[in-house]
Amino acid sequence: MDLGIRAISKKHNVKISIVNITEAMKKILKLQKTNPIAGVILSRITAANALISLDLKNGESMNTNIVAKNGYLGTIIAEYQENQIRSFIKNPQFDASKVMHATNPFNQALGCDGTMLVGRYLKNYQPYISTISLIEGGVDANFMEYLKTSNQIHSFIATKATLNANLEVDQVVGILVQLLPDHTDEDIDFIEHKLGNSDYITDVLIKSFNYHSLLSEIVDDVEILDTKEIIFKCTCNEEKILNTIKLLGEKEIAKMIQKNETVIVHCDFCQREYQITNQQLKTIN
Repeated sequence: MDLGIRAISKKHNVKISIVNITEAMKKILKLQKTNPIAGVILSRITAANALISLDLKNGESMNTNIVAKNGYLGTIIAEYQENQIRSFIKNPQFDASKVMHATNPFNQALGCDGTMLVGRYLKNYQPYISTISLIEGGVDANFMEYLKTSNQIHSFIATKATLNANLEVDQVVGILVQLLPDHTDEDIDFIEHKLGNSDYITDVLIKSFNYHSLLSEIVDDVEILDTKEIIFKCTCNEEKILNTIKLLGEKEIAKMIQKNETVIVHCDFCQREYQITNQQLKTIN
């Protein structure tokens, strides 16, 4: 079962989140038809977006949109709402030979000349949109930069997606550690010592599903706040499709009506096909 865990340590002033979204990502990657490199990157971005979203309440949502000019993947979008995730990548079958000789093919494919936009949509509040310039270092570095720039939060984030012998994504995990406002320098030193390097932590997450035990090893006074099941579910529906068509404007919709043809719309996330009739177009206009 895919899950998200939130925990806290009052003694060391830290909040810890863990996600395992393996099964959901297998469904998403099958729909997106990614090659191995694109699959790993999309998985890690989706995991990171889920990690920063676990504090959301019912009806609230978070999405991350990444566009890099010097990358090969095009637009990448990851969304989280009510313990449901979905994600999209524009170039899922890019020519991987272009990055195979790079020091880090994954970072090369992602690129570092562009922007990452993170939108947080809360109930009864205006959306909070934050945009940062991409930096070198890959997925985790950019999400830590976002937390530092937008929330002024000292944080550590590590995500990992492994490949099996068939070069298919096998497991997708991530951990986020955030210092609370009252933290001290001793708390920072303690966490840095405990976490070591990111590869070690994510390797432990991959090998062990006893996350409660792992949390206890990181902080001895760990308090589990909640454990949630995370699933893949697309939020598209006919009403949203009609609202999207409405954005085209009256002139474009009038042209579509004049052609008297059924309009076919595909959802980029789940590949569902919507057939919008001429009569439905008239209700928009």
